[in-house]
Amino acid sequence: MLYGVDVDSVNKLNFPFAAAVKAGYRNNYIKLGGGNLQGNAPYLMTSNGGYHGYVEQNRQAGADRTGHYWLSGGSDPAGHARFVLSNLDWIDGDFFVIDNEKLNYGNTWTDSQVKEFFETLWADSSRGSSIQKNTFLYGSQISLFGSDQFPSAWQAGVKAIIALYNNQQVIPSAPSVPSANIKGHQFTSLGQIPGYVKPVDLDVFSDDAFAGSVHSNPKPVNPSKGTNKDGSLTIAIDGIRGPSTIARWQEVMNTPIDGKISTPTSTLIKADQTYLNSVVKSSDIQNLTGKSQLVVDGVEGINTIKVRQFYLFNVFSPIVFKRVAYSGDFDGVLGTNTNKLHQYALNAAISHSKRY
Repeated sequence: MLYGVDVDSVNKLNFPFAAAVKAGYRNNYIKLGGGNLQGNAPYLMTSNGGYHGYVEQNRQAGADRTGHYWLSGGSDPAGHARFVLSNLDWIDGDFFVIDNEKLNYGNTWTDSQVKEFFETLWADSSRGSSIQKNTFLYGSQISLFGSDQFPSAWQAGVKAIIALYNNQQVIPSAPSVPSANIKGHQFTSLGQIPGYVKPVDLDVFSDDAFAGSVHSNPKPVNPSKGTNKDGSLTIAIDGIRGPSTIARWQEVMNTPIDGKISTPTSTLIKADQTYLNSVVKSSDIQNLTGKSQLVVDGVEGINTIKVRQFYLFNVFSPIVFKRVAYSGDFDGVLGTNTNKLHQYALNAAISHSKRY
């Protein structure tokens, strides 16, 4: 059997993914958002690292698979699915879960609504077939299988995760429910992860729950030694913008090399702003910042970071992370993924070329 946890960035603040993976919970699903708030508009988890931060942490911890879950609510499942697709950090081998329960202002979805949501996901041209391999519906045993309530979902190949608690902190045997669709069992809400004080939902999956898929954890891209094609020393792709990364950036942009970004203004940032204005369309800069060009002032503000993110994620994310860019990548924050892509680009660049 395969084991996992399900968490979100608000109720499970600072969740220790590395400890969970080490303890054997390697198939973990993370809340993307839902439709359960007042008005039922779709929302994205953004607090405390948010959905995207937790997905990245799970993968970097070495989890076998990353799951993404959506809390039901409202009467527009297709619209919610489109919102999901615009924010989904998907890699082939991941799995997707509808948490179909009534929470806050939300409501459970009917069989036809579940089908509408999933069919919208599956229709995505680049990821739909991959998502369809591993889609799950979560709920209680009675809500999912009482009077065969979701025949269209089961017929389409959707699998079930049932919440059936014995509240034991051990791995249980598979639940004795007469259905071949059940591939997952959330067996406790009181689980413990070493070093973490809050109780955690624990799940067990059958060995064939993810049949036809591959493990989604990408191999770390972390060259720490060696030389680039221009003969320079390869910098580590570790997501940390330290002196060695800045020095390589200065080398590429042909500015003085000291491994530091000067304040209040920097010749390195001026060179970078000039470069970004030359490679990113003015219409895209306008959409990101409200102006058609970055101001070349040497100050690394949120607009400069957003435009750099737009360039890095659109050009290098398919290579490094094996996924396309999405709007949530351009948040103006120098996070781990942004820095990794920048480091990758700098390793591939030519010294003194003023481009990467």
